[in-house]
Amino acid sequence: MPFTNAEKDMTKNMEITNMHNKDQLSITPIIHLMIIWSEGLNQKDNILKDLRQQFDIIKTFKITWDKKLFEKNLMVFYSHSLQYCTHNHFKSIIKSKKKHCGCGHFCAIVFKDPQPVYERRETTNGIRTVNAHAFDNKQKYRLWTGGGHKVHCSDNAWETNKDLTLLFGLNTDDFCRKYEATSHADSFSEEKITRNCMGVGGYADICDLFYVLNNTINYVVLRNHECLPTKYMIEGHGDIDLLVENKNYIAYLTEAIPIKYLKYRVCYTINIGRIKVPFDFRYVGDNYYDVSWEQDILNKRVLLNKGIYIPDSENQFYTLLYHAYIQKREIRNDYLPKLQQYGKCIGVAFDPNTDKAISLLDSYLAEKKYEYIRPSDKSVYYHQKNLSRSNWAFRHGICVKRIESRDDDPIRYHAILFKTMHSYIKVGSSWLINNEAYYLGDLYNKLNVPKLLRHESVGNTDDSLLEIAIVPGLNMAQLLHQAQFYTSNNLRLFVKQSIETLITLKKNDIAHRDFQLSNLMLDIYSDKKSFHVIDFGWACLFNNISENRPITLTSKYSKTPEDTDFIVFSRVLKENLGRFQYVRRIISILDSMNKEEVDNSEYLDRQIRMLKDAIISPMELSDRFLLLAYRCHLNRIYRFCLLLSGDYRYTIHEIIDLIKLYYNAVKWKIRKNLLF
Repeated sequence: MPFTNAEKDMTKNMEITNMHNKDQLSITPIIHLMIIWSEGLNQKDNILKDLRQQFDIIKTFKITWDKKLFEKNLMVFYSHSLQYCTHNHFKSIIKSKKKHCGCGHFCAIVFKDPQPVYERRETTNGIRTVNAHAFDNKQKYRLWTGGGHKVHCSDNAWETNKDLTLLFGLNTDDFCRKYEATSHADSFSEEKITRNCMGVGGYADICDLFYVLNNTINYVVLRNHECLPTKYMIEGHGDIDLLVENKNYIAYLTEAIPIKYLKYRVCYTINIGRIKVPFDFRYVGDNYYDVSWEQDILNKRVLLNKGIYIPDSENQFYTLLYHAYIQKREIRNDYLPKLQQYGKCIGVAFDPNTDKAISLLDSYLAEKKYEYIRPSDKSVYYHQKNLSRSNWAFRHGICVKRIESRDDDPIRYHAILFKTMHSYIKVGSSWLINNEAYYLGDLYNKLNVPKLLRHESVGNTDDSLLEIAIVPGLNMAQLLHQAQFYTSNNLRLFVKQSIETLITLKKNDIAHRDFQLSNLMLDIYSDKKSFHVIDFGWACLFNNISENRPITLTSKYSKTPEDTDFIVFSRVLKENLGRFQYVRRIISILDSMNKEEVDNSEYLDRQIRMLKDAIISPMELSDRFLLLAYRCHLNRIYRFCLLLSGDYRYTIHEIIDLIKLYYNAVKWKIRKNLLF
């Protein structure tokens, strides 16, 4: 039977049970899966002997994956634990994992702990509640195998269910029905299996896909599920719309392939029965619906008899109502009878009149405290005319963004960002809003920050409201995708202003803690060329940099709580502009500016002098050519510049072809006086 959301929280509840019953162990047994990868098999006998003394071994397996697909198997198997990694980072980790753990056959051991004890432990995904018996033994066996991660073990019942599903195509219940009834002697024998993880190379049919999804990820089929699983799509609806907990996770898990010519979209294809079936992956935080609504849809989902999760009756009606009147230019003919039918199921009389439909939506969203919000996916229509009929949508302005703490984050917070003609209004957790208001007021005359227009409490709630003036320009995450940015003056200006901001913050003993491209605003289209830093909600005194820190601040840029803004910015530069030698000089200085070092005033002064010298240093000719390549939007020239830095390999014929194109384009630019 698939795991429900409640079962996902089982470990938290078990921890509470243990706290209230300190003299008793939990009486609910738990199944675990342990894997000894090929590089750790020299300790297999010792590990098995130790496990038999503590647990009930159900079955041992010798598993062989297709060597050509070994990395793909690892990608699917570790898709959940690495879901917050970018695709390139994910692939890099998997390659290292393969090298470290080996790519030969491995040993899988399924065992039962009759008396688990749940405690908090530091894991690779932060502090989590785990079965201490299994977790502590895993750590011990990793030391036996020489350190590293040559031994894998599920930490709780949910992870076991996921791992068994991917490895054997059987969830925990189905696995136990097949193997747990075997004799004690059979548990000592090793069964040989040659198979890949579920989905590697494609799924046999759509039932296999949904079996995997039901046991690994929180999802719903948003609409048009009636034809599933016998048909993939119905007339007028070209793909299957899923709402999932995390876009990366579903893509890595199913080997979904993005439709590359629509980069801003969430269109993917999954190989099912050798057919590329199209899917749209809507995910929590993508603004397809309000993020709180998306989470509630997943939390209240229901399982149909045919093995597919869909929204519960209430969410099925209101999500379709929102989709039909807000996300479609015109209402499809098949939506109206469905809305009539879904409305009857929950006792709501649906009237297709637009004013009445929007009024019905207003009442529901206001009751649930959800917002109308513009989707991140630009291909989704946002019906401004229908929206203008709403009283709820514009009470503070147009809703731009909503953020909430992750479920596993001990620091709880929320905030909604609205935009008016001349200002942004942020409403959210009082402590977060008040913190931002304090630092904006403190820094206004010292730094280019938005002007604080209003700061007040919101009624009888625990929320506060902050209104700030709109600053000119675009954030750097947007500018890096615009060819006009790539001039030597603009690049130098961005680096100079960012470094000066970091220095000013440190001299005022302040850490921004979220110094990323989306919070750096630059106006390259006016004569003033203004630069601003925004979003000071997580700012703090420099010495308190590791305190009151949410999980969301830990990213590929900010990897540890002790990382300074200097270190974070060096990683931002390396990731986005690291191909420029000019930028690499700046990075080499920033890389060493950790907390202990910058607390030393002499060291800080020396580094500041080095940074100022690097900022005004001349820009190499190779950098100017690379800037030209960006501006020209000539992809092959740009690839040639990457070739010069050793990032790509080409055949000799490609190199000759690129050199000719590169020479002709540069010659044309020089002739037109547009080179620099």
